[in-house]
Amino acid sequence: MLDALVGGTELLSAQEHELAFADQARIVKSLAVDLGQDTGPIIDMLARRGFDAALDMMATGAAHSPRTPVVARTTDPLPSRSFH
Repeated sequence: MLDALVGGTELLSAQEHELAFADQARIVKSLAVDLGQDTGPIIDMLARRGFDAALDMMATGAAHSPRTPVVARTTDPLPSRSFH
């Protein structure tokens, strides 16, 4: 009975890891698309070395990209608007 419980726990743990990876892959892919980067190598980096390595890869690519990073655009002042 204990073996069945351990096997079930391992299965649940594996499913949780799979769901976490899928969430991380969606996040990384969305960010890469926003930055105009190829998603394939970044997803591959996520699978091989993890979330932090994939984010580092995107940051390095964004630093060398001619496209303005998303973060820089959000720091621009908003145009003045009249709320009358």
